[in-house]
Amino acid sequence: EQFYEEEMQRQVDLGQALSRLSPAASFRYATTELADTGIGFYANFRKSSRRFQDGFREYAEQVASRRQSGQLADHWLQLEEVPDMRLVPARAADAVAAIYLDLLLLGVYTTLFFVGAYARFLRYDVT
Repeated sequence: EQFYEEEMQRQVDLGQALSRLSPAASFRYATTELADTGIGFYANFRKSSRRFQDGFREYAEQVASRRQSGQLADHWLQLEEVPDMRLVPARAADAVAAIYLDLLLLGVYTTLFFVGAYARFLRYDVT
């Protein structure tokens, strides 16, 4: 499973790098990361999911061992003992650090397009 996730992350990184040739992709990556709905959110979700799975597996093993030893009462389910899944939102500083490259690319694209349009305007013959 770890190999699969590493390979998937490598492909996502390659896809992002190639798609950043488009200003629309840079804008999309910047806005989704800033809104905490982008690929960084997915990675955070996967980490939280793994923590929850590990905690729940440990809890289930404890319940199974209590059941086998006969220590399980009639009302054995205590909700405060069951682990919960917590998603920690990204900090604003982390979100800005994640979109730094995209903001830089958007600035470069804006400058290039403006210079191109201005050069075309200067070459335009009015007569």
